Amino acid sequence: MARIDKGNDLSSPVLQSGWTVQQDGYGLWTGKCLFKLDQDYAVVIAEFERGLPHPVAPFDTFMWSNRVTATYDKNGVATLAIEYVGINTGVVPGEGEPTVTEPNVSGAVATSSEPIETHRNFFEIEDSTAPIAGVGSGTATAPIYEASTFKAKTSDVGTLYKGENGAHFTQKTGGQFVGFLDPEFKYYYGRKSYLSPTTGFSGVIYVKGGEESAEGEAVVQAMRDAVGFSSNDQTWNSNLPVLIPNYMGTMFEGPAGAKLLLASVNFEDYALNVYKISYTIRYSNEGWVPEVYPTLT
Repeated sequence: MARIDKGNDLSSPVLQSGWTVQQDGYGLWTGKCLFKLDQDYAVVIAEFERGLPHPVAPFDTFMWSNRVTATYDKNGVATLAIEYVGINTGVVPGEGEPTVTEPNVSGAVATSSEPIETHRNFFEIEDSTAPIAGVGSGTATAPIYEASTFKAKTSDVGTLYKGENGAHFTQKTGGQFVGFLDPEFKYYYGRKSYLSPTTGFSGVIYVKGGEESAEGEAVVQAMRDAVGFSSNDQTWNSNLPVLIPNYMGTMFEGPAGAKLLLASVNFEDYALNVYKISYTIRYSNEGWVPEVYPTLT
């Protein structure tokens, strides 16, 4: 059947009904618009630009084109499907629009193998009725052990000193832990490690950057520079966006230091004006020693 041209010559894209937008609940908006265009003009796909505003208000103030697909239909008509991306957390577009989405965070608690002498109950009573290694006639901070009849594997160690459950040390005040050498204590004998609970958080935020927000680019750079630093709040002392939702807590201070550590950060150029930041946080119940893992100032 021959093509009959009538009405709009489709020399420029015409928006079709059925376009969509969606919001992920954290402030990231995505959408798709379909446009009809004469195939003779559909070569514009090669000139497609990211970062053009959405064709419909109010989405044109915070959503930008990110990807295009061309479908060549019959009768010389092409369909352009253009995807849009933006950030908005519910405020009126153009009035205090946010730079960063809310954090989308998941958590997991697992176990990892750690030296037994690092257990919090090894010398002190925290979660048990007695220290694992005991304290002899001394205290947790200054144990005093009696000499043992067991011998060290190396001759240069000399006399060993015994604690509870077959624990042995190189000095009567503790010193280097040699191991659980007494087979009488079958549940400890030969044990060198224990399974320590480890908590980790994985999160994703999106930031508005590029020509739309220099502040967004500053967030990317601040996240990069904060890896390896600890924190006792959700924002690393106001240097970063909120990375932990309130339901997980707002203050994280342990006996040894701040409980949160920014362990890794990954970046992705999600759209021309939007950056995706994925990150992981390690949680320590005792806290991260500030001399090793300092906090940001």
